[in-house]
Amino acid sequence: MKKLTLSVIIVSGFMLRAALPQVSDADTARGWVADWQFTPLQLALGYFDRTQIFDGKTDCFAALGVIALCQKSAVVSVSPVNVLQNNYFLQKAVLFNLGRKNYFIAAAPVNFTYENFGMQTGLINVSFNSAGIQTGAVNFGGFMQIGLVNAASKVQIGLFNKEGNIQIGLLNHNPDALIPWMPFFNIGFPEDETAAAKN
Repeated sequence: MKKLTLSVIIVSGFMLRAALPQVSDADTARGWVADWQFTPLQLALGYFDRTQIFDGKTDCFAALGVIALCQKSAVVSVSPVNVLQNNYFLQKAVLFNLGRKNYFIAAAPVNFTYENFGMQTGLINVSFNSAGIQTGAVNFGGFMQIGLVNAASKVQIGLFNKEGNIQIGLLNHNPDALIPWMPFFNIGFPEDETAAAKN
């Protein structure tokens, strides 16, 4: 069983590396069936051409990947390596999730989402342009973060917090606060650029 798990991880890593330009754009993931707008079920083996039933640009209700999955949108998607442009309910991966927009839950050891409007839960969570919640060991870029190390969000609860407006943790750093380094609690908001320009 350990050899099988290790083999799957290695193969998915090679497949991801070989198809890295394709990973960011589901429109280029070609399947056996082309030009469908919607399918209730998408099945995929990996990122290479013809390893999915439908094209990656097809919207689907449920998407299941054996090694990897690259899809435009899904309500539920499960795969060891899960690349989804729009997650509307659940994006679950054994290794990592990569997505453009998350509207509800993205769960994996590593989550990378450009826009997070829902919740990312895993060991490492990264998002930009986010209004969502992140729970994990290391979090970067959410609206609210709960974890061991948190960076770049509005509200942070963790052991070490950096660049958050409201911080609760063992050690907190906020360059905009009256006292930038504080234990237990820190608060500070960036100076308004228009007010700074008037002075």
